[in-house]
Amino acid sequence: MLAVYWNAELRFNPPRLHIMPMPVTLRRFTVDELDSFPDDGNRYELLDGVLFVTPAPLPAHEELVKRLTELLVNHLKPWREARVATRSEVVRPPGNKLEPDLQVYWAPSLPRRWSDIDERWLAIEVASHSTRMYDREYKRDGYLDLGVQEVWLVDRFDPLVRVATREPRTETTHESELIWTPARSLPELRIDLPELFSDLPHDW
Repeated sequence: MLAVYWNAELRFNPPRLHIMPMPVTLRRFTVDELDSFPDDGNRYELLDGVLFVTPAPLPAHEELVKRLTELLVNHLKPWREARVATRSEVVRPPGNKLEPDLQVYWAPSLPRRWSDIDERWLAIEVASHSTRMYDREYKRDGYLDLGVQEVWLVDRFDPLVRVATREPRTETTHESELIWTPARSLPELRIDLPELFSDLPHDW
């Protein structure tokens, strides 16, 4: 369940009630405030000062993250400067701090802080029931605006991967194969999507 500072706009369309969540703009937070929150297992993120909270992921979500991590790490292994992070941040103080499921960035030496990264190649979000809309409507553009070159929205429910790029601003949908061409003329990576999604629960 996606929670946090939301307004609920109710639309009546008999016989069902539809709720369209929108972020509240009355209360803004900073990165420093967010860093003081207790570690309770939830994910706390900021986008333009708006606070979003999502619960801890389920096992199938983490399995997909694991499979993608292995593919990316094995592909980029010859280049130490191309780094894959499973728990990381995309930060721009005072009001932006996002936590992708996976991030790929280029750094000749290991940065001391996530905010020190200058070249962010890829941010990946694996959808769950609680984050699916949030990832597409908010985080995708947030990552691009913060300088990430490419964003993958991995959706097990369809199943497919939506790929958004920063320059030019485009989004494409991939159902059978995803071909990723990293920066700096590194070789492309081909991902068989049916294989990626195989043997996962249908309802998670």
